[in-house]
Amino acid sequence: MISNLISGRLTAEQVRDLLDVHGNGRCNIQVYLLTFTGARTSELRLLRWSDMDLHDRTMVLHGKGDKYRVIDIHPRLMSELRRWSLYQDEQSNRYPKMQAARLNPDTDYVLMTRNGLPVSHSTVSKQLKRRAARAGLFVQNTNDLENVSAITPHALRRTFGTILLNDGHHLDAVADVLGHTSLETTRKHYAFSSTERRKATIHGFRI
Repeated sequence: MISNLISGRLTAEQVRDLLDVHGNGRCNIQVYLLTFTGARTSELRLLRWSDMDLHDRTMVLHGKGDKYRVIDIHPRLMSELRRWSLYQDEQSNRYPKMQAARLNPDTDYVLMTRNGLPVSHSTVSKQLKRRAARAGLFVQNTNDLENVSAITPHALRRTFGTILLNDGHHLDAVADVLGHTSLETTRKHYAFSSTERRKATIHGFRI
């Protein structure tokens, strides 16, 4: 288990354990977004509801250098987004600044504080670490409540890419979803082949 974390990824079982932990509304939607999009935290922080097309089940992620990409919304993420949207509507009725931000499509963030601002990178990281600690994943012996697990948001991004590659999805397709301009980036940092995949590759050779 430690070696998996050092390589920057979790197993599918560990991800399921993380998703099964009970958390508040924003904690839940954050971990679902990280798990089922493979997006960078910076992309999710600035994700707006206007970037979502819940009818066609797609979202636009704004990446580095003013680049953007369109990805499909995973069915499990879709149900959580609908639930979160209703919860956010209720919250905005209680907090005027949040309500004002939601009235403007440019500031109607999916991950928003009660003050109507996008959540910070550190908040996403802290909530993920606390959730991971409750799941018993890579718990660190520390008195620092903000660093109770070694898991980071980027670990879920690497996990997303690695699981897709080990399940046989094409490298170029995975690179496209992750927003990599170079296939070498995907190959170098995400292509951790499993023993089963290597074995299947050899046995799949036919002459």
